[in-house]
Amino acid sequence: EVKYVTREKPKKKAHVYYFLRSHSKCGPCQAVIAPLNNLYAEMKNKGAVIIMLNSDADTETAKKWAEDKDIAFPMITPDTAGIIGAKVPAGGSGGTPNIMAVMADGEQIEGTSGYSKCPTLVGTWKDMVKDAKKAESKKKAEAAKAKKKARKKKAKKAKKAAAEDEI
Repeated sequence: EVKYVTREKPKKKAHVYYFLRSHSKCGPCQAVIAPLNNLYAEMKNKGAVIIMLNSDADTETAKKWAEDKDIAFPMITPDTAGIIGAKVPAGGSGGTPNIMAVMADGEQIEGTSGYSKCPTLVGTWKDMVKDAKKAESKKKAEAAKAKKKARKKKAKKAKKAAAEDEI
Protein backbone atom coordinates (compact mmCIF):
# COMPACT_ATOMS: atom_id res chain seq x y z
CA GLU A 1 0.00 0.00 0.00
CA VAL A 2 1.33 3.43 -0.93
CA LYS A 3 1.51 5.81 2.01
CA TYR A 4 1.70 9.54 1.41
CA VAL A 5 3.44 11.98 3.72
CA THR A 6 1.51 14.94 2.31
CA ARG A 7 -2.26 15.21 1.99
CA GLU A 8 -1.91 15.64 -1.75
CA LYS A 9 -2.22 12.45 -3.81
CA PRO A 10 -1.31 12.05 -7.48
CA LYS A 11 -3.98 12.08 -10.14
CA LYS A 12 -4.41 8.62 -11.63
CA LYS A 13 -5.07 9.90 -15.13
CA ALA A 14 -1.99 12.03 -15.62
CA HIS A 15 -0.11 11.66 -18.91
CA VAL A 16 3.32 12.44 -17.43
CA TYR A 17 4.64 11.67 -13.95
CA TYR A 18 7.77 13.31 -12.57
CA PHE A 19 9.41 11.16 -9.90
CA LEU A 20 11.64 13.31 -7.71
CA ARG A 21 14.16 11.59 -5.46
CA SER A 22 15.03 13.86 -2.60
CA HIS A 23 15.63 14.10 1.15
CA SER A 24 15.57 16.73 3.88
CA LYS A 25 19.32 16.78 4.65
CA CYS A 26 20.28 17.71 1.09
CA GLY A 27 20.79 21.46 0.54
CA PRO A 28 20.01 21.39 -3.19
CA CYS A 29 16.93 19.24 -2.43
CA GLN A 30 15.68 21.88 -0.02
CA ALA A 31 16.34 24.65 -2.54
CA VAL A 32 14.50 22.88 -5.37
CA ILE A 33 11.20 22.68 -3.45
CA ALA A 34 10.05 26.29 -4.06
CA PRO A 35 10.39 26.21 -7.87
CA LEU A 36 8.84 22.73 -8.03
CA ASN A 37 5.94 23.83 -5.81
CA ASN A 38 5.29 26.68 -8.28
CA LEU A 39 5.43 24.34 -11.27
CA TYR A 40 3.17 21.84 -9.52
CA ALA A 41 0.55 24.54 -8.92
CA GLU A 42 0.68 25.37 -12.63
CA MET A 43 0.44 21.76 -13.85
CA LYS A 44 -2.05 20.44 -11.31
CA ASN A 45 -5.04 18.81 -13.03
CA LYS A 46 -3.54 19.49 -16.47
CA GLY A 47 -2.03 16.11 -17.29
CA ALA A 48 1.21 16.14 -15.27
CA VAL A 49 2.12 15.50 -11.65
CA ILE A 50 5.25 15.50 -9.47
CA ILE A 51 5.65 12.72 -6.90
CA MET A 52 8.52 12.87 -4.43
CA LEU A 53 10.18 9.60 -3.55
CA ASN A 54 11.53 10.66 -0.19
CA SER A 55 14.72 9.01 0.95
CA ASP A 56 14.89 10.19 4.55
CA ALA A 57 15.53 7.46 7.09
CA ASP A 58 12.05 7.64 8.62
CA THR A 59 8.56 8.90 7.93
CA GLU A 60 8.55 11.43 10.78
CA THR A 61 11.54 13.27 9.30
CA ALA A 62 9.81 13.31 5.92
CA LYS A 63 6.56 14.63 7.44
CA LYS A 64 8.37 17.40 9.31
CA TRP A 65 10.18 18.45 6.13
CA ALA A 66 6.92 18.42 4.14
CA GLU A 67 5.29 20.66 6.73
CA ASP A 68 8.26 23.01 7.20
CA LYS A 69 8.72 23.54 3.45
CA ASP A 70 4.97 23.51 2.58
CA ILE A 71 5.60 20.81 -0.02
CA ALA A 72 2.55 20.98 -2.27
CA PHE A 73 3.05 17.85 -4.36
CA PRO A 74 2.57 14.24 -3.23
CA MET A 75 5.40 12.75 -1.18
CA ILE A 76 5.70 9.02 -0.68
CA THR A 77 6.95 7.69 2.64
CA PRO A 78 10.45 6.26 2.86
CA ASP A 79 8.98 2.76 3.35
CA THR A 80 6.82 3.02 0.24
CA ALA A 81 9.60 4.66 -1.77
CA GLY A 82 11.79 1.67 -0.93
CA ILE A 83 9.10 -0.77 -2.05
CA ILE A 84 8.40 0.91 -5.39
CA GLY A 85 11.91 2.28 -5.94
CA ALA A 86 12.91 -0.68 -8.07
CA LYS A 87 9.92 -0.08 -10.35
CA VAL A 88 10.56 3.65 -10.74
CA PRO A 89 13.64 4.46 -12.79
CA ALA A 90 16.38 6.59 -11.26
CA GLY A 91 16.91 9.89 -13.02
CA GLY A 92 20.16 11.71 -13.66
CA SER A 93 23.25 10.61 -11.81
CA GLY A 94 21.42 8.86 -9.01
CA GLY A 95 22.38 11.67 -6.57
CA THR A 96 19.78 13.97 -5.11
CA PRO A 97 17.82 15.81 -6.14
CA ASN A 98 17.12 13.89 -9.30
CA ILE A 99 13.99 13.62 -11.36
CA MET A 100 12.67 11.25 -14.02
CA ALA A 101 9.80 12.01 -16.37
CA VAL A 102 7.73 8.90 -17.08
CA MET A 103 4.68 8.43 -19.33
CA ALA A 104 1.52 6.93 -17.85
CA ASP A 105 2.40 3.56 -19.39
CA GLY A 106 5.76 3.55 -17.57
CA GLU A 107 7.92 4.55 -20.53
CA GLN A 108 10.83 6.75 -19.45
CA ILE A 109 10.94 10.09 -21.20
CA GLU A 110 13.88 11.92 -19.68
CA GLY A 111 15.79 12.31 -16.43
CA THR A 112 18.25 14.67 -14.82
CA SER A 113 19.75 15.66 -11.50
CA GLY A 114 20.84 18.84 -9.76
CA TYR A 115 19.24 21.95 -8.31
CA SER A 116 18.91 23.92 -11.54
CA LYS A 117 18.28 21.03 -13.93
CA CYS A 118 15.27 19.51 -12.10
CA PRO A 119 13.03 22.62 -12.41
CA THR A 120 14.24 23.12 -15.99
CA LEU A 121 13.11 19.60 -16.94
CA VAL A 122 9.76 19.96 -15.17
CA GLY A 123 9.35 23.36 -16.83
CA THR A 124 8.84 21.51 -20.13
CA TRP A 125 5.77 19.71 -18.77
CA LYS A 126 3.35 21.22 -21.32
CA ASP A 127 5.37 19.89 -24.25
CA MET A 128 5.83 16.52 -22.55
CA VAL A 129 2.08 16.21 -21.93
CA LYS A 130 1.36 17.13 -25.56
CA ASP A 131 3.89 14.56 -26.79
CA ALA A 132 2.54 11.92 -24.38
CA LYS A 133 -1.02 12.50 -25.62
CA LYS A 134 0.15 12.09 -29.22
CA ALA A 135 1.99 8.88 -28.34
CA GLU A 136 -1.08 7.53 -26.51
CA SER A 137 -3.30 8.36 -29.49
CA LYS A 138 -0.86 6.68 -31.86
CA LYS A 139 -0.78 3.53 -29.71
CA LYS A 140 -4.59 3.44 -29.56
CA ALA A 141 -4.83 3.87 -33.34
CA GLU A 142 -2.29 1.10 -33.91
CA ALA A 143 -4.17 -1.20 -31.53
CA ALA A 144 -7.48 -0.45 -33.29
CA LYS A 145 -5.85 -1.12 -36.67
CA ALA A 146 -4.43 -4.44 -35.44
CA LYS A 147 -7.82 -5.42 -34.03
CA LYS A 148 -9.55 -4.57 -37.31
CA LYS A 149 -6.95 -6.59 -39.24
CA ALA A 150 -7.49 -9.57 -36.92
CA ARG A 151 -11.29 -9.36 -37.41
CA LYS A 152 -10.86 -9.29 -41.20
CA LYS A 153 -8.52 -12.26 -41.06
CA LYS A 154 -10.98 -14.17 -38.88
CA ALA A 155 -13.89 -13.31 -41.19
CA LYS A 156 -11.88 -14.38 -44.24
CA LYS A 157 -10.99 -17.66 -42.55
CA ALA A 158 -14.63 -18.26 -41.60
CA LYS A 159 -15.76 -17.48 -45.15
CA LYS A 160 -13.18 -19.89 -46.54
CA ALA A 161 -14.29 -22.62 -44.11
CA ALA A 162 -17.95 -22.04 -45.08
CA ALA A 163 -17.07 -22.29 -48.78
CA GLU A 164 -15.22 -25.57 -48.18
CA ASP A 165 -18.21 -26.92 -46.26
CA GLU A 166 -20.45 -26.22 -49.28
CA ILE A 167 -18.21 -28.24 -51.59
